[in-house]
Order: sequence, then structure tokens, then C-alpha cells
Amino acid sequence: MIKKGVVFGPWVGEFGWELFAWQAYCRSISRNYDYCIGISRPNNEYFYNDFCDKYIPLEPPAGGVADSHKYEGFSDFNTTEFLRSTVEPEILSSYEWRWIPPHKIGNPPYTHWMQRVNVSGHHVIPSYRLFGREVNLRKSEKFDIVIHARNRKVRQEDNWKKEKWNSLAAELKKKGHSVASIGTKSASLHIDGTNDMRDLSTSETTGLLANAMCIIGPSSGPIHLATLCGCPQITWTHFQPQNYSKSRYLYTWNPFNVESVILENSDPEVSAVLQAFEGLR
Repeated sequence: MIKKGVVFGPWVGEFGWELFAWQAYCRSISRNYDYCIGISRPNNEYFYNDFCDKYIPLEPPAGGVADSHKYEGFSDFNTTEFLRSTVEPEILSSYEWRWIPPHKIGNPPYTHWMQRVNVSGHHVIPSYRLFGREVNLRKSEKFDIVIHARNRKVRQEDNWKKEKWNSLAAELKKKGHSVASIGTKSASLHIDGTNDMRDLSTSETTGLLANAMCIIGPSSGPIHLATLCGCPQITWTHFQPQNYSKSRYLYTWNPFNVESVILENSDPEVSAVLQAFEGLR
């Protein structure tokens, strides 16, 4: 009997789409194969290590592909040549291979997490994994509140003012809460008075989120990741209509029924964020 192998990726799109319109579907599809290879960014192996036998890190090409919904950067990706240059010959010769090219599966963010969809002939429901619970953190690495102070050139209107972040952090600390800043140093801020936990490994970040009371910040990849760590969130967005984001945080992208508060104001006042925090269950 011929053994079957499958290659997922390379994923080059936005992080939120990878979490909710890609990796969970790949996990379901993997059950039909004897050997699975995942290809995505170097820091994202953690999301594939439970179902992929081999993970190949690959940075997407420059030029905005990381925020592209069309994935032009890999339209001419040669799977055969890539595998020959990265995978041991004995593995390649042991399986009959199939490639699942990267694409947003379903009609995100409107496709519900329990909706069965057709992915390259596989009719599957996405299989989500609760991240971060198995990560062992020292007491000094556990924080009540995690903030993601987005600081990107892409959609700069989504970046909250640093003065507001500083005020919010100061108020939270007055109430006796420990606060950590997460994200990458290149695309997020370290807010005054918080512990700088940026540029951690993906698994360490999920551990922080799994142990926190909540995460606060504008809609972003780390906010979406928090949903898959069981971490409540307080968020806001400039996307219109607001229901576009509200439905995915509350329903379509919320397989573990995590509490989400989506503020109506796209540039909320600090007092509104504090009120939302006080109202969490």
C-alpha cells in the first residue's frame, strides 16, 4: 500500500488569517495522510508541531506579501524543487505527495468555526488546539494583563497613541495589576511601567496569554492568538462596519467561547477601556 504525504504551504499571508483560515484546517486534513510537512515563517512552528512530522521555516519575499490576501509572492512556487532541496531523499521516496497550496479557506471571517468546507477535495471542519496551557512559566513570567501596543506602518490608524497606553498602564498598576507588553520590537511598543516581553518565542507568548486575566489592544494578530489561548480580550478596530470584527471575535473565530469585549469607538478613551476591564467576568 502506497503511503501518502502532504505539504501545507508555504503560508505567507497575515497572521490572523493563518490562525483562523489555515492552520486548523490543515490539522484536520493531516489525519488523511501518513506524513505531513508544514511550511511557514520561522517563528510559527509551534502551531504545526502537533500534526506535522516536519516543519520547514521560510520567510515570505519582501514587498508587502505578508499583508497580501492574494499571495502573489508564491504564485509560481515549485513544490517539487523546494522539497528536493529541503527534505531528505529517503523521506521523499517513501510517500506519494500532494501539495495543499496556501489560501484563505472558506469565506473568512464569515465562515463559522463549526462549518464544514471543501479544501482540495477534503470536506473538513477546522480542528483548533488550545495553545499555551502546556507552557511552563516561572512566577516572574506570569502577568495579570497583557497589552499589545501595535506600532506598524501598515494601517497606522490602528495604532493607539502612546500617551493613552502610558495612562492605561499607570491606572492598571495603581489597581495592583502586573502588566506586560508583547509583540515584536519592530512592530509594537514597550509601554512605560510594564514588563517588556516582546520578541519572545511563539510558545512563550502563548504561555503568557494562557495565564493572563486578559489582553488589551487594537485588533491585531496577538489579539486573535489570545482567543486560541483562552485569554479574554478587550479590543477595538477602525474596520467598518464594526460588525465585521465583532462577529469574528464573538462567534465565527471563537471556538473556545472566550470572552471578548469589542469597543464601539475606534479610538477609545482610557476611561472606556478601564470600564470594559472592570466589566470582565
